[in-house]
Amino acid sequence: MLKVLLAGYPVIVEMLPNCLMALPLEVNADDIVAALDSLQMLPSFHYWIDWRVASGSTERGVHTAYVRHLIDTDSVTDQLELNPYYDAIAIAAYCETKLGPSWIDYLMFGMRALARDCLAGPLVDFTNRHR
Repeated sequence: MLKVLLAGYPVIVEMLPNCLMALPLEVNADDIVAALDSLQMLPSFHYWIDWRVASGSTERGVHTAYVRHLIDTDSVTDQLELNPYYDAIAIAAYCETKLGPSWIDYLMFGMRALARDCLAGPLVDFTNRHR
């Protein structure tokens, strides 16, 4: 439903930030994050994701979006090791799409994410693809 509203009604999109902030924490935000991501609107709502994380959310989609935002703003610090909630494989795949001028940083972020979960197979595959 969110995807239809976002795609079909631009007026609703303008109201969406206020609607999202009004949602109680009990509402599962993973579907909302997935819908925003599919519409490439996720970066515009980083403040909402930050708020969800700061409010104690343990939702995998929210934390994965949070770590993606940290990677995009180059402010990862120790979140890759200390945050137990994000999807390490999704973060590694996201880092692979970011290869550019600072490609080594993104590869290191991806390797750190996979190492956090001790995902030996994906970590070996990841490093072999980028030797």
